[in-house]
Amino acid sequence: MVGVFYGLVLIELILLLLTPSRQQRVSIVFLVLLAVIFAYVPITVSDNWVYNWYYTHPEVPTKFEPVFNHLMQTATKVGLSYQQFKLVIFTIEMSCMAWGLNIFQVDNKRVVLLGYTAIQFFESGVQLRNYLMATVVFVAIAYLWRDHRFDTMYFMMLVGLAAGIQLAAVFFLLLLPMRKLRTRNAQLWFGGVVSVGALLIAVPVTRRVYVILVQAIATHLPVIGPKMLQYALRFEPGMIIILDVAMAVVLWLLFWRMEVIFKRIDNQQIQASIKLGQQMSLLFYSMVPLYLVAYNFDRILIDGLLVIFAIFAQILSQLNQRNKWILLAIMGLLVGIYSFATYHYGTKYHNTYAPMLHENAMFPDKTYVMKEGRQ
Repeated sequence: MVGVFYGLVLIELILLLLTPSRQQRVSIVFLVLLAVIFAYVPITVSDNWVYNWYYTHPEVPTKFEPVFNHLMQTATKVGLSYQQFKLVIFTIEMSCMAWGLNIFQVDNKRVVLLGYTAIQFFESGVQLRNYLMATVVFVAIAYLWRDHRFDTMYFMMLVGLAAGIQLAAVFFLLLLPMRKLRTRNAQLWFGGVVSVGALLIAVPVTRRVYVILVQAIATHLPVIGPKMLQYALRFEPGMIIILDVAMAVVLWLLFWRMEVIFKRIDNQQIQASIKLGQQMSLLFYSMVPLYLVAYNFDRILIDGLLVIFAIFAQILSQLNQRNKWILLAIMGLLVGIYSFATYHYGTKYHNTYAPMLHENAMFPDKTYVMKEGRQ
């Protein structure tokens, strides 16, 4: 399994580098392998155990959001096993990605799938709600980018649907006011306000005020209140925040530079994509105060990177060969560094990456020995 996976990744990378951008297609064999790895994560692993337990005990009420609950209950009534249910989820996710990429008019789908594999995939089979939500939001943002009549309404409806899968989707509604920040001065002022807010959150005195305010608000919110309260009371900044902030800032500066490069090119589609890239970067940066509350708020950044991959894929098709290699190198560095660092932070490697590859229930690696126990 491990050798086959890395072999196919290598083949996909070679094809990405040698095939013209407009002829990039997704390998069905690679998708099937990802589906098997996704569905047959060991039951004992991390959140996968929780989802499996609730799926196999449908009589027990869950705290999951209603759309995801309904999806689980329907699959159970149909008689699907847990692994078959996960295959359905994987199919929905890949269909949403294809749907969104078609709206984005992306020809180079291979680069998006490779980016997804490096950063999102090795948690998607464990955090089922989050990544299902992320792909629905991806479609929503694609409609927002297209900006036709009613597309803002489609965006809000799809984000609402995604919030029914996992509530974190509501943060992506911030893209609506972000669209008003069109000039560099406006974006800089916004970034300054976020930076000040992050500093205030980090100071013990103002942090206490923050906790009191959240407690006061949360007690009046029946659905999301308890979750808000949970985050407010545990207030533990994660070390990975440095990488999250760096990614947001680098992307922000990169899309600023792209705006200058493409300014003279009369291509409204690419210019709209660059603007969306700036807005996504600002959204990522606006989460900095929340990263200080709990590191797993970086899921907004991780989920939103699907949109960044789509934008890179769009732009690649518009570049000459030299600039194409430069952008691929930049993207490779960003994806590679972020992927390596996040999967080797804390218990993430042993809770997701290693089990999905080495302990797959269908094709286990019998020679693999876990060097460190899972925590």
